[in-house]
Amino acid sequence: MTAVSVLLPARDAVPYLREAIDSVLRQTVADLELIVIDDGSSDATPEVLASIGDPRLRVLRNDAPLGIAGALNRGLELCRGRYVARMDADDVSVPHRFAAQIAWLDAHGDAGACGSWVRMFCDGWRRDRRLESDPERIRCALLLFNTMSDPSAMLRRELVEQVRYDESYRTAPDYDFWARANRRCRLGNVRALLLHYRVHGAQIGLVARPLRMAEGDRIRRAQLAELGVALTPEEEALHHSVGRAELPAPLAAAGSWIEKIVAAKDGFCDRRVLRAVLTEQLLLAVGRNAPAMLGRVAALITPRTIVSFATRRFDDRRREVNRPRMGS
Repeated sequence: MTAVSVLLPARDAVPYLREAIDSVLRQTVADLELIVIDDGSSDATPEVLASIGDPRLRVLRNDAPLGIAGALNRGLELCRGRYVARMDADDVSVPHRFAAQIAWLDAHGDAGACGSWVRMFCDGWRRDRRLESDPERIRCALLLFNTMSDPSAMLRRELVEQVRYDESYRTAPDYDFWARANRRCRLGNVRALLLHYRVHGAQIGLVARPLRMAEGDRIRRAQLAELGVALTPEEEALHHSVGRAELPAPLAAAGSWIEKIVAAKDGFCDRRVLRAVLTEQLLLAVGRNAPAMLGRVAALITPRTIVSFATRRFDDRRREVNRPRMGS
């Protein structure tokens, strides 16, 4: 069995495709196959792929675009490796990425997948996203936002056989995928910058932000329903605003919101960690948007929360962080 199947969807990807593919084929783990799903490209993507003579490359073309989720699902059916690694056609993996992730999974037998820290870059600008690495905190934080960078992920074959991307999501199939995977196994992130994530104006998450926010709300709502958590309209509005790191309102619902989620089904995650994560993210949302409102949540702060909040870099755990302006 091949060690790693690398799944890379591409559509009209000529400007960056060759660099992305080269970063895969030059990995220190040579026992791999690279499966590129050409999702109905109308540019010279097929010609670029045809020019690459490496026998480890397999190309499948969709005559009509299926979208990112559909392309990924079709590719997952073809993966033969013991591990499945994700890549996007505009990103770059560092040479030791797969070796580091295999080593992490070998050391964490209860984990079904891991991502990594990510370096975001664009025209001389860069920012490092130091994503949450602790599996218990990841499990809790996924109730609010996506703590996994999908293009940096490596999955065990067992997880691939259990979970597929939901093709009804146009902008957030990754968040939905990891939210459902979160119910089946532990997830982690390697504490190393293993992927360079290119930021540009054509990315769906930037051009369809309102839809992405609505789909994020849908995913959060589905997770709460699975846990049997019934929130009031005010508590649900607070939940979504904290998940988006927006100004949370109404803050009067904060106490009951936290208590209802912490009282959810036993066994999902450590309740002390869950309480800390919810409180930290509430404080972060308030602090980002209205520093003057911090006093209104003082009753929620405990010494343990203060220590945790003061020693973590929250901005780097989120997906949407100070993105550069496009077209300016």
